[in-house]
Amino acid sequence: MNVAVKETAEKSAPSVNKPIPSVIDFEHKFFSSIDEVSFRLTEDTGDPGMFFKLGDDSVVLSLPGIAREFTLKETDDGDMLQLVARSLKFVAEINIGDPVPAEILTGKASWEVSPRHRELAYSRLAMQLVS
Repeated sequence: MNVAVKETAEKSAPSVNKPIPSVIDFEHKFFSSIDEVSFRLTEDTGDPGMFFKLGDDSVVLSLPGIAREFTLKETDDGDMLQLVARSLKFVAEINIGDPVPAEILTGKASWEVSPRHRELAYSRLAMQLVS
């Protein structure tokens, strides 16, 4: 592999050895300049988006679009945007300052099955086995 190809491959490789942050936080001033930011999936396409109010209007920006426009792809903020997108598979909404979901950090569910639901599941399985 020649030097130019190797350097390009190293630049495009994701940061594998970086620890996963425990809190959603950004360094770029764009994120701190907007109040009441939330991240969730868009209703029409299901893509991750950044939602906020601009005057009386609601605004949604796509996370890949933010990364592209602010050249965040190979930065800590770009990694954080990817982490937010992954987190939205486990939570409906996440905000700046929220903890990263346990599913991302540890692989364990961030919720517990209630005794009522455990009993319901047992009853349904028992009925299926009987019939």
